[in-house]
Amino acid sequence: MEVIDIRLNHAYWVVVALTGAAIVLPACSAPIRIDYVDSGNDYRSDDMEPLVAQVERPDYFGDRVDSAPGHRHSALSKLRSQGTDQAELADFITEHFPSDGRSVPFHTESASVDGREAWVIIEVWGSEGGTLDRLRLWAFDRATGDVIVSTTSK
Repeated sequence: MEVIDIRLNHAYWVVVALTGAAIVLPACSAPIRIDYVDSGNDYRSDDMEPLVAQVERPDYFGDRVDSAPGHRHSALSKLRSQGTDQAELADFITEHFPSDGRSVPFHTESASVDGREAWVIIEVWGSEGGTLDRLRLWAFDRATGDVIVSTTSK
């Protein structure tokens, strides 16, 4: 009888482990995307909104807002690993955006806006308790950190 009990106990824990893996692994399988474009584009602040429509939304668009801090951390880690300019931008985002916020950057550019060297950041965000279902574009002056333009869209 003891042999049967041990085998049943072992089988129980195998089922528990596999069930846990089936729940956790799909949530971890989608990589967090953050694009960096050293475009050299020259934008005017009043022409920035169409850029949001041109950029492909990330796979995590529609995820729960409470997933944003983890997604953000993954995105910034990935951005830092892409090169010196990208690491500088990731540091800028870390310094100027709250780490526990409800947004995740997914498209970034080094460009010129109104003749000023700028960081362009597009992020997905959402209302508290909701989903990451809105987009926001920021353009910051690289030298001063001043906001040049900010737009919000769905």
